[in-house]
Amino acid sequence: MNAGIDLHIHSNASDGSLSPSDILHRAQALNLKAISITDHDTVEGSKAAVSASLDPPIKLLSGVEISAS
Repeated sequence: MNAGIDLHIHSNASDGSLSPSDILHRAQALNLKAISITDHDTVEGSKAAVSASLDPPIKLLSGVEISAS
């Protein structure tokens, strides 16, 4: 079975409900091969995910949604 990717995930560093570690574990359980934590106006969720270690590792891209007005 081919694993998927999700490139738009919000963590609790912005308006998501899961911690970056919980997101990684959920992605692993769903057999995703890559994710991007894409929080609003912060990369703190991505930084926390990089610090977390999973075996096997999941490819992680850092994203951010920037507010503009």
